[in-house]
Amino acid sequence: MTLDAKVQVDMPDRDVVVRKVGNSFPVYLKVVTNTRNQKGTPARRLVTIGRRDPLTGRLIPNSSYWSFFGPAPSPRTTPARESAYGVGEGLLVGGAMSGLGLVEILEEVLGEERSRLLRTAALFMACRGNVLDGLDDFCQSDPFPEAPLTSQTASQLFASITLDERTEFFKKWMDCRPVMSYLAYETTSFSTCAKEALDSELGNDELGLMEPKGHFGKLPRMSLACCVAEDSGLPCFYVACPDTNASKSLIPSLAAFCDELGMSKSECLVLGEDFCTEAGASGLAETGGDFVMEVDMRHEMAKMALSFARKSIENIKNRLAPDLFAMTVQGRFHSLRTTMHVFFDRNLANSQIASLFARIEYEESLLGKLGAMTEEEANLLGSHFSIELKEDGS
Repeated sequence: MTLDAKVQVDMPDRDVVVRKVGNSFPVYLKVVTNTRNQKGTPARRLVTIGRRDPLTGRLIPNSSYWSFFGPAPSPRTTPARESAYGVGEGLLVGGAMSGLGLVEILEEVLGEERSRLLRTAALFMACRGNVLDGLDDFCQSDPFPEAPLTSQTASQLFASITLDERTEFFKKWMDCRPVMSYLAYETTSFSTCAKEALDSELGNDELGLMEPKGHFGKLPRMSLACCVAEDSGLPCFYVACPDTNASKSLIPSLAAFCDELGMSKSECLVLGEDFCTEAGASGLAETGGDFVMEVDMRHEMAKMALSFARKSIENIKNRLAPDLFAMTVQGRFHSLRTTMHVFFDRNLANSQIASLFARIEYEESLLGKLGAMTEEEANLLGSHFSIELKEDGS
């Protein structure tokens, strides 16, 4: 029984019986003849005409259906919905790349042929993701606007891009951006199945959370750092290295790369708490540029700054907005003379205080109900209470 789920019709309202075989969908049968045999027993001949779609409730007809209920529809001449979506995807991504100036830069750096292939890869990644297994089928769609590409030729394309070409692209791309107040800098690390990834080495993913199942401890890992522009939210450039401790190893690479790209020393980098180490802070200071770093609250200098600010931060001269205050504290942080910015949000503080007291009250009620407890329970409830356990657990 040949079926095309894209073609569905209304269920016939007469001369139709339904049979279900096993756990399959119901099969609808057309009554062709309704007579009696030589013994006078009623007999009928049935012809299968299709099956019911469980989602729509309509009939998916087979070729026999049309001999009973009219001529078959003519072949589809309008594009499928997927094809229409494909045209829209291509126009959207292609238009964005042209508007940003990426097409011109890619052609200048890589030439027209490789530029078209790279735009194909970019279109696929934007629409389907970074796993290139489905690239072949994607490029075979009728409305595909760019040069076709397979997963194998995509790997060859990426391998053909040299470090000098990559650097030249970043330079031209950085020249296109407007002057901005800061660059946000973040890192990540991941496992890779690529055998020719020069920026990877066997890493230490102790929990195996970032490696595919069955590859624990076997795949090389690489670190990737990216700078994102404040105003546009678009990435400016990235730096890669074969090390899982990106906060330490990527700072020297970043500094050298910024110099190579001709970045101004006046441009400020904003970094997360992961870089709040002596190596990270000193490495950034050696670049000669400005940077703002989220501080580890466990650091002694951070504790001193908070203690100092707590006494006077809620002052009218420190008021930024209703219930929001800020002040600066000068001090030495990881052997560097720094300015620490301390913020106080009164609404957030009140919310956190209310949450803390609610938790304490809840734990206090649990303690009142427990006649005895284990050492594990005592450790869980001992953060806000002083608990002394006897041998019997009381």
